[in-house]
Amino acid sequence: MFLLTALFFASLYIFGLPLSKAFLSDDFTSIATLKEENDFRGIKLYALNYVAP
Repeated sequence: MFLLTALFFASLYIFGLPLSKAFLSDDFTSIATLKEENDFRGIKLYALNYVAP
């Protein structure tokens, strides 16, 4: 069990740090702003419950 716990924390360290840097970047925008961006640019998007990448 100790080995699995150590492996879990090692994987958090290896994969979590690069992702946290991406989320803290000034260029990062959430998908929640997609509707506002499309409305601003006049883009028509047809999707179910408006969740679309």
